[in-house]
Amino acid sequence: MTRSTDNLELILFGWVDALRRGDPDLIAARLANDIVWQGLRADLVCRDRDAVLDNIRDGGAHRRRVKGLEVAALDDNHVLFAIRIPDVTELFGEPIAGEIYTVFTLRTDIIVRIDEFKTRDEALAAAREDIAPDRLEGRSDPAEAATVAQATPGAMVERVVPILNVTDVGESFAWFAKLGWRKGFEWDDDEPGPGPGFGSVSFAGCEIFLCRDGQGSRGRGSNTLTGGPEGDQTADKGTWVSIWVDDVAAIHQRCLAEGLDVTYPPTDEAWGVREVHVRHPDGHVFRISRALDD
Repeated sequence: MTRSTDNLELILFGWVDALRRGDPDLIAARLANDIVWQGLRADLVCRDRDAVLDNIRDGGAHRRRVKGLEVAALDDNHVLFAIRIPDVTELFGEPIAGEIYTVFTLRTDIIVRIDEFKTRDEALAAAREDIAPDRLEGRSDPAEAATVAQATPGAMVERVVPILNVTDVGESFAWFAKLGWRKGFEWDDDEPGPGPGFGSVSFAGCEIFLCRDGQGSRGRGSNTLTGGPEGDQTADKGTWVSIWVDDVAAIHQRCLAEGLDVTYPPTDEAWGVREVHVRHPDGHVFRISRALDD
C-alpha cells in the first residue's frame, strides 16, 4: 500500500469512527503531541493533543446532522475530508454553505495538523501552498522555507486569550470547574498571597488566563441583571467574555445546578442569537451564546 492510501484509511476508518462514536481513544495514538486543530475562525483552535481529544469527546450538534462525506488523498502528506450539512448555514457565528472542508496534514502516519475551510477551493489552495508560519517546520529545503516565509503577508494571529484579574486563582479554578472547564496550568510567583499568582483554564481548545491581583480590573457590581430592559452592563468592573456553545439550555441548567450567578436567563435576541449571562465572583461576565439558526 502507498503512504497516501494508508493516510486515506487512517482518516476514513480512524478519524471518522472516533467522531461518530465520540470516542477519542480510537484515534489518540495517531495524533502528534503538538497537533494543531484550526477551526473556521482564528480563535477556534486546539493547540495540543489533549485539546483535540477534548474536542472529539465533547462533539458538536452539527456532527449529528451530516448528510454526506468525501475523503480524498491529495498527496503523501495531505488528506481532504469534506462533510455535507445542507441544513446548517452558520457555525459559531460563521456563515457556511452547508459544507465544511478539512485538510489533514500527516507525517509518517501521524496527524500533525487539522485545518478547516468553508470552500473546497480554500482547502485545496492551503494544501498546495502550505505557507502558514507554523507549518514551515519539517521542510527539507531551508531556501524553500525562507521563500515561503517571505511570501506570507505579515504575522499570522494564531489565537487570542483573555486575561482575567481574580482575587484567588485556586478558587477560580474551582469556579470554572463548575462551568465544565478544566485547570490548564498554574504558576507560583512567590509573592505573598493565596496560592498561585497565575494560571489558566481550558475547554475544547479554548483558553482563559487568570492573574491574581493584576493585568486588568475586577469588581462585582450590586446589580442582579446584566441583560434585558432592567439589566446594568456598567456596574461590574471585570471583563466581559463572549463564549459560543452548541447548547445554551444545557449550560444554563448546569449553572443553576452548580449555584452559579446567572445574571440573564436564556433569551432569543434580535441579532439572531440565544444567550445566557453568568457572572464570576470577581465581576467578570460570560455571555454564552448560540446562533438561532444552528
